[in-house]
Amino acid sequence: MITKRDIVDRAFKLLSMSGYELDDSPEDSQDILQMLDDMMAELPQKFGYLYALDTVESYLQDDSGIARDAISGISHKLALRIANMF
Repeated sequence: MITKRDIVDRAFKLLSMSGYELDDSPEDSQDILQMLDDMMAELPQKFGYLYALDTVESYLQDDSGIARDAISGISHKLALRIANMF
């Protein structure tokens, strides 16, 4: 199972931030998850991504539904989205 945290962690590694710890405050977690959820909703191919019923119910430990062969591309795209935050 590839979690949403796995995707976020890979994106941070791509930004050379592998030692960065995502702050567990609800606001920070929701910001990153919202960006991931929004990004996945915008893609024409959904890759099996599992959306939460409500954005406030999306958690880093949730199964992403992403197959292993798609995680690299999705992580790269997320890294581009979050780069300006850091």
